[in-house]
Amino acid sequence: MADGYIEAATPIATARRNPMLADEILAAADSPADRVYTGALSALGIAIRQAKRFDLTPGIIVTANTISTSSFAAQLRVLPLCRLPFEFTWMEWPGADPVYDAYRVDNATAAAKRLNALLRRKSTETLEKVLSDAGARH
Repeated sequence: MADGYIEAATPIATARRNPMLADEILAAADSPADRVYTGALSALGIAIRQAKRFDLTPGIIVTANTISTSSFAAQLRVLPLCRLPFEFTWMEWPGADPVYDAYRVDNATAAAKRLNALLRRKSTETLEKVLSDAGARH
């Protein structure tokens, strides 16, 4: 880890490997496509501008998949270590990469070029309540 961040999660301010989906969404604000979607791209653009942006490597996605398939108890044990670094965080990753082949369910569906998630951090109190409630049930 470097400065508390996973090295494979590259802050966009320091490196750019691929064209970002976020940039395409920002460019589409007030476009004919935006009007078709009743301003949804413009609204999403406002949120993207507030977010810190990260371009995730395929290895991070494989790790996330491993965590998501682990037991619920194991996920609860590491939950106190999980924090979003910013109030708004935009994560983007390639939709197709050879490292994903082992996880592919159906070859008939083509993978998207880029995938993303826009996350908003909730307060620490919310996380502490979730952990407290979960501990009370076990």
